[in-house]
Amino acid sequence: MSIKIKIENLSKTFKVSKKTLEVLDNINIEVHENQFVSLIGPSGCGKSTVLRILAGLEKDFSGNITVNGESIKASSFQFGYMPQKDLLMPWRTVYENIILPLEISGKKDRSKKIEVENLIKEFGLQGFENFYPSEISGGMKQRAGILRTFLMNSDTMLLDEPLGHLTQ
Repeated sequence: MSIKIKIENLSKTFKVSKKTLEVLDNINIEVHENQFVSLIGPSGCGKSTVLRILAGLEKDFSGNITVNGESIKASSFQFGYMPQKDLLMPWRTVYENIILPLEISGKKDRSKKIEVENLIKEFGLQGFENFYPSEISGGMKQRAGILRTFLMNSDTMLLDEPLGHLTQ
């Protein structure tokens, strides 16, 4: 099985109140094609930081990361990424938030609309499509975020605490 993501000697520090806080210290991970991986550890140990680095949101780190053999620093590779905190846009309805990746990629056609409607049912969001994020529960926001990430159509998804607010 080929290596999809290879992280070698990944280190990351943050400056906090004139002190340097080492969050990651020479982390090494290999993720193979079609492998499911969970990062597990106590709060504050750097799990979210690893995901943010992979998603391209943290640029200042040391170490080497390759995706399909190509350096992530030189790559425009895009993962589907869902952060810990939902980032639903408050001025968009649940439906408008969900289809955002389709709008950005220009893939908002009739067949995709039918697929989205079916997924909305499967995710338990039917009847809430025209609600705004402030009008739905934390679990519903999380399901909408997962669905939006799924519609990014990336073969690799980075989900940070994807089940944190879900009860069923």
